[in-house]
Amino acid sequence: MSNVFQIYLAGGMQDLSFEEQNEWRERICNQIIAMRRILNVNMKEVNIINPVDYYNFQTELHDTEKEVMRFDTNFVRNSDLVVVNANDPKSIGTSMEIAIAYERHIPVLILNTEKKRLHAWWVQMSDKIFDDEKKLCTYIYDFYLKMGHCSIRSWV
Repeated sequence: MSNVFQIYLAGGMQDLSFEEQNEWRERICNQIIAMRRILNVNMKEVNIINPVDYYNFQTELHDTEKEVMRFDTNFVRNSDLVVVNANDPKSIGTSMEIAIAYERHIPVLILNTEKKRLHAWWVQMSDKIFDDEKKLCTYIYDFYLKMGHCSIRSWV
C-alpha cells in the first residue's frame, strides 16, 4: 500500500476549450493543496492527476488516441479516488473512467455545479454528488485525507 493518496480528475475534454478543460482541475488542485498545507494533521502525501497536464487538444503530444486512452485509464486504475466534473455528461471517455473506477471499487465523487441532468449510471456508480467545489474539497479532506483511509483494493 502506497504512502501517497492519488486522486484522478476526470471530466469532459473533447469539445471544450483548453480553459474549460483545465481551469476547474487547477482550482480543485489548488484548494486541496491549500487545505493540506493549512490543516496538515499526519496526512498521506497527495498526488493529483490532471490529465490535461499530459494530453490535451491544444498541444498534440500523442501519436494515437489509443495512447491517450491507455495513459488516462492506467491512472484511473491506480488512483485511490476519482473526481468527475459533470461539465460534459455525454463524454464517452468520462463515462468509461467512471465505469473503470466503479469496477475497481475506487470511490467516485461527481462535481455538478451546473446541476446538469446526469445519466442514471453516473449517479449509481458515484459515491456522492456535489454542486459546490469547496464542499467537494472539504469532503475529500475530511473523509479521505485526514482520516486513516486505506483503499479497499488492499483487501481484495
